[in-house]
Amino acid sequence: MHELIERIEVHASDKSSGHRQQKVDIYFRFRVAIASVVLDRRDYDKRKKAT
Repeated sequence: MHELIERIEVHASDKSSGHRQQKVDIYFRFRVAIASVVLDRRDYDKRKKAT
């Protein structure tokens, strides 16, 4: 996995909407793709309560 990923950027969290969101960008080597994900604490809490 380390050979495929060039870098991972974790941005500052944002609480302006009332719940915590955090953006994570994953840059792959060879410029094949860039994945951008927004992590939402509210979704995590819902899944945690379901278990």
